[in-house]
Amino acid sequence: MTKNKFSAVIEDFHKFIHPETKEPAPLVSDECYNIVMKYKDDLDSAIIHARDFEYDYFGFKTLEKSYLLKVDGSTAERPQYLLMRVAVGIHGDDLPSILET
Repeated sequence: MTKNKFSAVIEDFHKFIHPETKEPAPLVSDECYNIVMKYKDDLDSAIIHARDFEYDYFGFKTLEKSYLLKVDGSTAERPQYLLMRVAVGIHGDDLPSILET
């Protein structure tokens, strides 16, 4: 099960602790985390969860297998979160471009 807020998932990814070494092992960069936290209200409200259901089975399974981040072996990210995370990575601190993407 995934969380309902993009920013909460990014926070979990940033605070991730490797299960074997018990050492911090962030799944997103400090830069990505800081940008998401700076614009969290805008980014959370831009996510349209219904769009996650526009993928067919094969498309979703491809995302799940290869692209959606996992925590403790379970998928922790929704397709819309993946797209928003990538948009932040591409556009950095440019909120209008992030939202357009």
